[in-house]
Amino acid sequence: MAPKGAKRKSSGSSPGLDVPKTPKTKGCDPDSWTPPGTSLMGALPWCKPSMDWFHACVTPAGGIEKVMTANFGAEETWKDFCLWMDASFPCPPDVQYGTNADLDAPGGGPLLLRPYMLHWRHDLGLKGLIDDDVGFVLFQMVLAEGFKTNADLPGVEKLSGNRIRDVFLESQHTPMDFFPENGEILCGGLGFQKGWTRSIICMLVLACFKMNNLVDLLSDDFKGHHLCDSGRLL
Repeated sequence: MAPKGAKRKSSGSSPGLDVPKTPKTKGCDPDSWTPPGTSLMGALPWCKPSMDWFHACVTPAGGIEKVMTANFGAEETWKDFCLWMDASFPCPPDVQYGTNADLDAPGGGPLLLRPYMLHWRHDLGLKGLIDDDVGFVLFQMVLAEGFKTNADLPGVEKLSGNRIRDVFLESQHTPMDFFPENGEILCGGLGFQKGWTRSIICMLVLACFKMNNLVDLLSDDFKGHHLCDSGRLL
């Protein structure tokens, strides 16, 4: 269920990520999505250094969750990452994003979100750990196409999330309020019933951009595809 209402929001032209559906075929084969040709991927200057980083850092580290925890698991490093996401992909002041009150609204409804409202812990989703092969396919998808969640687009699925409840977690998780002036959903405050795999890949791509100083290489068009409601994620 994607709650209703929102706070601080952005239009499709504002910087953010527009997320692709988890690749599936009849057999749920992630290879159903074929990466763009080498020449096309090569034309996007952020793609090769990002893919090289994935193979050099994510796979040897033992997976996505371990990389994210090692680099952003402490409160200060997590705060720094959240502030970086907000500053690197800013939105107009009149944009409305989801609030904590929206998460408890009866019946739910569409919300616009920011990437820092997500988190990478595997127990916040229903699928558990992500296989590196699947993760890399999704990683390439976001690099090439942005993070698509707008269900109005053909072949794209919306995200469906809830407030996190510790009773379902393996250990305590404390969402952080790094943007108290906005009254938004807390940083790391969303758990997903649907779309967690795509969401953690979105965060991994952003982590890659931050750790490798790649933001300046991104095209304005790519930055413009970084928005989210239960049909998009910014």
